[in-house]
Amino acid sequence: MYWPRVAVVCAIAAASASCGDGEAVGVGSRAARPVTMRPTPSGALALCRRLTLIRPACPRRVPIGPYAHARRPPGYTGPAAGGAIALCVDSGTRGVPVSSPACADPSWILEAGAPAGLPPGAPPGVPGQRIPPARRTRPPHYVHIIVYAARGSLASRFPFAWPHGPARPAEDSLLRPNRQMAILLGSRQWAGLRGTLILAPPLVFGGENGDHLIFRWKQGDVDHMISMHAWAPLRQAVATLGAVVASTR
Repeated sequence: MYWPRVAVVCAIAAASASCGDGEAVGVGSRAARPVTMRPTPSGALALCRRLTLIRPACPRRVPIGPYAHARRPPGYTGPAAGGAIALCVDSGTRGVPVSSPACADPSWILEAGAPAGLPPGAPPGVPGQRIPPARRTRPPHYVHIIVYAARGSLASRFPFAWPHGPARPAEDSLLRPNRQMAILLGSRQWAGLRGTLILAPPLVFGGENGDHLIFRWKQGDVDHMISMHAWAPLRQAVATLGAVVASTR
């Protein structure tokens, strides 16, 4: 499976109810439908709920994907289940066990599958369909979701600057591979959670969040983020992230 660094639909008719209120505040908010969703693998959800700060933001629904075949990333020896792993660092950014009282900045990573087809630049003669990068990572071929939480601000943990206005519409043209900065997509309200939506730059500038949509909101003194690898059509990816976020409620 593809670890970058380190069947049930959430019913279309109920997407604005059981999957969230669907309200999009700001630009780029035309209605779009999420991909087919399924319950989060039970082991992965149980692992997420072990992380005290992240527990309120554990998604109960995720895009369909090959979770049953997911493997641990190379060299990883920590807790893993259902395609998910859990990591934590202390206040000095040193890695600590997720059960440690010193765990100050936990993250939960769910990843399964691999990009579909061949990249456009694959050598001649290699069998397989050449698929544009923006469409190769659409579920169920590939799913990559990261949940973060910390007291204070999470912005400093990313290798790119958190963007500010003006907001851009969520158009496929934003997925160009040569961008180096994150793009603000405006504010969103999903299932009562109001926050900011951005599109991270691709690798190498985006780090483990390369080409991810990231929704960020605050609850009390805790900064929350849910990050998901994007694809084209981008509006569908936004709607899917909205369904993931809404399922935390």
